[in-house]
Amino acid sequence: MSEPLDWGTFLDYVDRTLDLPDGATLAGMKPEEIAELPSVKFRETVRSRYLARKADALIRAHEYGEQKLVLSSEADIRNRPSPEWLVADLIQENTIALLAGPGGLGKSFLALGLARAIACGAPFFGKQTKRGRVLYVVAEGAAAFGDRIDAWNEAHPSLQVPRNAVTYVEAGVNLQVEESLEQVRELIRDGEYSLVILDTLNQLAYFENENNNAEAGTVFRNIQSLRMAREGTSILVLDHTPAGGGKARGATAKRDNSDTVIMAIRSKLRTRPRASR
Repeated sequence: MSEPLDWGTFLDYVDRTLDLPDGATLAGMKPEEIAELPSVKFRETVRSRYLARKADALIRAHEYGEQKLVLSSEADIRNRPSPEWLVADLIQENTIALLAGPGGLGKSFLALGLARAIACGAPFFGKQTKRGRVLYVVAEGAAAFGDRIDAWNEAHPSLQVPRNAVTYVEAGVNLQVEESLEQVRELIRDGEYSLVILDTLNQLAYFENENNNAEAGTVFRNIQSLRMAREGTSILVLDHTPAGGGKARGATAKRDNSDTVIMAIRSKLRTRPRASR
């Protein structure tokens, strides 16, 4: 096992590698000139990110407290009730599901149909749903949602969605900001939502680099905190696929931290969801 990196040793290495000027040279430089030195800029970038990670760890420790190990017998595990399905054979309660597909395929309309099916307790692509309230966080294509709702109602005239069974948040959500996350958690608890839809991940996570597994892992831990805000709540995350399709775009941590991955694929007849796990 490698030894943990000593902060002082690392900074000394940076100074030597990036050729920090000697003391006499530095003494004759203005503060703004020193700030522009490659070694100084690099040190400050690393230092700020290091401090940000330390702060994040302290915040999480404060929020969740000390995590103690829990020992369970095999009998305890076998006697637990089986997870219940929110959507039969597709999405279980208390889980995170990732719905991925290419842009323009109709993922939002598919998610809207799922939301309204759950609100009515109606089947979704022939799969039975458990009736409940849905919170839809819209960060992409909000202007078209009224037309989508009207189109769904026209296609399902026999189904009446109860008033306020589906509600929407159209602004203010950032999956990397604690204040924003806490507001969403309060909405979930107060509204007793069975499903929360995040549309789309890219617009709500404000990624610096969506290929970075560490950053994506942090975002999904934050999504997990939304799921844990209320017993029984599930989260559906909408995401894009690469141009070639086949998987969610970017970091593998997106898929690794999802309980279910659903791929929306284009067929000759219609778009249909398919769970890959």
